[in-house]
Amino acid sequence: MMILSWQTTFKISDNAVTSLLLCIKQFMWIIANVLCADSLNAFANNIPKTLFSLRRWAGVFLDNFLQYVVCPKCMTVYTVDETFELRQVGTRECKTCGYIKFYKHLIAAKRKKCGSALLKRAKSAKGKEYVYPIRPYCYKTVVQSLEALVRRPGFQEKCEEWRKRKIPEGVLGDVYDGQVWHDYQYVDGQPFLAEPNNLALMLNVDWFQPFENAPYSVGAIYLVVLNLPREDRFKVENMILVGLIPGPKEPSLNINSFLEPLVDELQDLWSGVTLQDSSFIGHQVYRAALLCLSSDIPATRKCGGFVGHGAYRGCHKCLKMFKKKVSAGETDYSEFERSSWEPRTSKDHKHYAGLSKRATTKTEQKRIEHKYGARWSELFRLSYYDAIRFVVIDPMHNLLLGTARHVFRLWAELGILSTKNLDELQRRVENIKVPNEVGRIPLQIATGFTGFTADQWKNWTTIYSLFCLKGLISNSHYDMWCDFVQACIILCSRVISINRLEVADRHLQTFLSKFVKLFGPLHCTPNMHLHLHLKECMLDYGPVYSFWCFSFELLNGTLEKFHHNNRRIEVQIMRKFLQNQQLSMPWTCQYGAEIAKILHSQIPGTVFLNDTTDMLYVKHSALVSAEKLLLEECTAVPLSPFHQTILNESDRHALLNMYHQMFPENGITDVDCFAMTCNRVTHHNVTYSIDGSRAERSAHVYAKWCRDTNSFEEPVIDPLAEPRPAVIKQFIVVNVVSKCSTFKHVVVQVSWLNPHPDRHFYGKPVEVWCMQGTDTSFPASFLPVERIAGRCVVHTSTVCLSRTTEKVTVVLPLCTVVEI
Repeated sequence: MMILSWQTTFKISDNAVTSLLLCIKQFMWIIANVLCADSLNAFANNIPKTLFSLRRWAGVFLDNFLQYVVCPKCMTVYTVDETFELRQVGTRECKTCGYIKFYKHLIAAKRKKCGSALLKRAKSAKGKEYVYPIRPYCYKTVVQSLEALVRRPGFQEKCEEWRKRKIPEGVLGDVYDGQVWHDYQYVDGQPFLAEPNNLALMLNVDWFQPFENAPYSVGAIYLVVLNLPREDRFKVENMILVGLIPGPKEPSLNINSFLEPLVDELQDLWSGVTLQDSSFIGHQVYRAALLCLSSDIPATRKCGGFVGHGAYRGCHKCLKMFKKKVSAGETDYSEFERSSWEPRTSKDHKHYAGLSKRATTKTEQKRIEHKYGARWSELFRLSYYDAIRFVVIDPMHNLLLGTARHVFRLWAELGILSTKNLDELQRRVENIKVPNEVGRIPLQIATGFTGFTADQWKNWTTIYSLFCLKGLISNSHYDMWCDFVQACIILCSRVISINRLEVADRHLQTFLSKFVKLFGPLHCTPNMHLHLHLKECMLDYGPVYSFWCFSFELLNGTLEKFHHNNRRIEVQIMRKFLQNQQLSMPWTCQYGAEIAKILHSQIPGTVFLNDTTDMLYVKHSALVSAEKLLLEECTAVPLSPFHQTILNESDRHALLNMYHQMFPENGITDVDCFAMTCNRVTHHNVTYSIDGSRAERSAHVYAKWCRDTNSFEEPVIDPLAEPRPAVIKQFIVVNVVSKCSTFKHVVVQVSWLNPHPDRHFYGKPVEVWCMQGTDTSFPASFLPVERIAGRCVVHTSTVCLSRTTEKVTVVLPLCTVVEI
């Protein structure tokens, strides 16, 4: 406040105030870090309260989380007060773990306490003795985290934007279009999601490695608010890090002791909690419910109350029995006939899990878990929680890191892909032109795809693989892989129709049947069985972008890169995460935007997600016809630099004819000869560039705009024709003259590729087109940028086709064309 008054008195510039505020915040950050040091805790307790208020104002109140004590043997969690007793002389008597696993066991010798030490004694530099947990569990309360979110201006409005969405029937665009979201509008006749201030949460549990060369795993428990729009949902400032499970190893069977404080809070949130927020009143009652659990298979089983995937009943969606082959000693995961699978129900699963929890002996517990595939989870204490439906299958681990990697490993082990083949794959990959943000495949194919990330497996599977593998493997293996790729392309769409989801499901069924014929049943994996449950997950939660684990994996990578001193690393990681999250949150002061720009560029490890939206055509209901494309609603944004140009008569005549066909009743009279050109245009967060520029990888596009009448005439405009690839020649900002006024409009001049007789030589979606394009000026060579469906991956090479060997252009569209 004083700074703003100084600005009024002395007329300090905005930049000076911004710099001053930044310096103060950085100075307070340094002070706060010093005060948070363990060796200065005694000194910090004597600091006046005003200084701690300044720390909170500066956004660096780092120790605002709880620390529990974890037994290093049985993973039981205790509060700090439960781990010691105070003696009269002021010393602390440390307790040991008193957990008894089977406290009702009939044999007294089996009712032993764990007895492990919980605290460790040490001495400070001054010789003072103190104790600290051997394994600390850092826990940030969910109520505090939600309160920090709702206090931010605009957060509540973001959470309510989903109510204004308009999407065609039969199309899944986000989690709001899934059946779970519809079913939980009302719960037991009472409104839940139908009312404001009620939040749906998604839970993720995963482990990461904070050391490069040491086997040490730390578990992270995340929560995400599903009410937020998809482009904001997985930003780091909106994600809640609930807790950090200490290493060095993952818990073996469950993580119930770490979920217990979370479930206690979720029960309170279900009843309603008063939170301070940014509303006019300053506080309101909020409710929240956990409606989704999305993790990889091991974490899902430990968190959701299921046995391992290699068990007799190893599926968490159905009760199919996986039998072991006596001769080979391996489990058979084949038999992909869904009609014979008995689905699990939440009621029965919770009942059998309760029997396992109440078992008095280890033998009895193992028998129940083997027979029913159920273990107790703390999440079952939530009255509304559906133990089966809420546990989704993560497509990232299931499809990309699971089956895609498994198939290539088999090809390499069985000699189907030789070392020479791998070298040829690498050579083909290097010659493919892809947009810059798609990402290149690293130079590791020749070594057997070692070190591929999930995103690289996605790009390889959906973009590169079909063209690169053609001719290097047999037709039977290629056909099998083609079915898998087509399923992945459909399932990995940002928007998907129910009809297309059915098509992807049929492709997966065909892929699995071909896989069993080629490799045998013993090479089938649990992921392949789960492929046939993906459809029901997407019907419940919408497209995979609503719930898959890419964002959590990115945040894991951020946490494991935090610097620490190798001691109590969970505490240090939690501090650094909260520090970065506080600095990445929007500032509410007058100069918040300027400060945020500076701070975002300096914060290490901050995750920013670019939600590039695919263009979508939906037949009849959502297809933007040419007649409805109004000039006043032009959404394309041309990017500088601009160049003045004069259109020649042929271009003006072609443009005028194009507008007459688009708007026969709008009275377009002329196109001004004076126009501007540019090299790049942005539309729906996608940047397109002209051919020959530095960003020419974005010059190949796909559009529904024209069709061929015959081989001797130029293409004609037909917005309902089949999609067709083209090369962008130039962007033109034209002045269109109507009877009433003049409008500016962005059009693109393209060179359409000509059809090839062997167009589907590689199988859909890869296409073969002729090298030569149409370069003359005619009405169909100009189109509005809004008509572009998306970009293409192209590769020009000499290909041995069915008839002859010739140089062609191989095209793979990156857009999604949805039909209802």
